[in-house]
Amino acid sequence: MRRGGLARALARAGHFVTAIDPRAPEGPIFRRVRLEELSEAGPFDYVVASLSLHHIEDLGRALDKVANLLQAGGALVVVEFAWDRFEEAATAWVLEHLPAVASPSEGPSWLQRCCRGWARGSRGARVPAEAYFSGWACD
Repeated sequence: MRRGGLARALARAGHFVTAIDPRAPEGPIFRRVRLEELSEAGPFDYVVASLSLHHIEDLGRALDKVANLLQAGGALVVVEFAWDRFEEAATAWVLEHLPAVASPSEGPSWLQRCCRGWARGSRGARVPAEAYFSGWACD
């Protein structure tokens, strides 16, 4: 999906969406702010953190904010990666079961594009999953 693809898909499915990212695309559902700067009052049914929490300096403070934004019974959905815990056989299985493209109109997803290098390997030789995925980690 393109940047903001998950938020757009949720909005198209009829959900009320507020998507935040300092580099968010233009559009009525997007706010160009960091979580720490968000002034939306909530409450929200769900908060989705997709490959974003590793960018936050004060994670405890940010999660306190999320807890305050959630309505009673709401849920936090976290999608992150722990490259140092990738297990070779499980990773290979997941990659083999990814569809060729996310959708015909949007082409391969971010994960599919990133994983192609590992699935093919350099010059045909597959590198260990831990070595390949460690390059995704942000400093």
